[in-house]
Amino acid sequence: MLALAIMLSLGVPIPAFAEEIVAENNEIYAILYYIDSSLMSGSSINNNKNIELVFQKGDARDPAKTVVTDKNGNPGIFSIANDATAYTGSGTVPATPWFSFSATSSNQNITRVDFKDKVKPEKNDGWLRNCRYLEWDNILHKENLDTSVCESMLYTFQSCNKFTTFDFSQWPNLDFSNVQKMNYMFGDCTSLHTIDLSGIDPVNCSNCSYMFYKNTALTNVKLGSFKAGNNVRKSTVSSSDGVSLYRIVCIGSSPAVQILRPLTPPSLN
Repeated sequence: MLALAIMLSLGVPIPAFAEEIVAENNEIYAILYYIDSSLMSGSSINNNKNIELVFQKGDARDPAKTVVTDKNGNPGIFSIANDATAYTGSGTVPATPWFSFSATSSNQNITRVDFKDKVKPEKNDGWLRNCRYLEWDNILHKENLDTSVCESMLYTFQSCNKFTTFDFSQWPNLDFSNVQKMNYMFGDCTSLHTIDLSGIDPVNCSNCSYMFYKNTALTNVKLGSFKAGNNVRKSTVSSSDGVSLYRIVCIGSSPAVQILRPLTPPSLN
C-alpha cells in the first residue's frame, strides 16, 4: 500500500491488469475460419482439411481471418446456447451445428481447434466429434476449456483418430466433478493406445458406457485412484470389440474379468 501511495504522489502511471475473459454457457460462440484462405474456393473445397474451429466469448470475428461459409453464403458462426443443443440420428448422438455445417464435412475438415478465450460450458457433447484429422498439438490453449460446471461430455472426442495418447495434465481445467455422462467419450479413437485417468475424479458420473468403444489400439490405461460414481451404469458391451470404462475399472480391481474383444486386455498401473 505504501508503494502504491508513493507512486500516486509522484504521478507514476499505475499498470492496468487485464481481467481474464471468461465465457459462460450463453456467451460461448464457435467460429469456423479457413486456415489457408487460398484454399477457400473451388470444386474441392469440401475435401480440403483447411478449417480452424475457434471457441470464444461473443461473436466478434477476427479481422485477420476469413470465416467459412456454406454454399448459400451462411457464415460458420454459432452460439453454443442457441445452436449446440441439437441431436440427430437414433438415440442421443450429439450433432453440433458445426458438425452439421456442410463445409466441415461432418468435422473431418477441421484440423485446428483454438480455445481462444476461457469457456465454461454446461455441456460439451460432441464438440470435437469426428475430427478425424485433428492432431493433438493442433488443439491450442487447452487450459481455456473449463468443465467445472459441465454435466455432460457425451461423444466429446469420439473418432479423433489422430490421438495416440491422451494426457489430462495438459488440460488443467478439465474438471469432472459435476459430469454425469461420459458415454462414448473416446469411442472409435482407433489410434489411441495410452490414456491416464489418474488425474480425474468423476464422482457424479452415472453413465460412462462405451467410453472406449472400438479403441482397438488401446494397450495402456492408468487408473491411479480413479473411481467413477457408485451408481455408474453397468450395462457395457454389445459387440465383441466394445470396451467401456466400467470393464476397464473391473480389470483393475479383478484381473479375472476380461475385455470382450479378441485383443490382449489393456495393462493397468
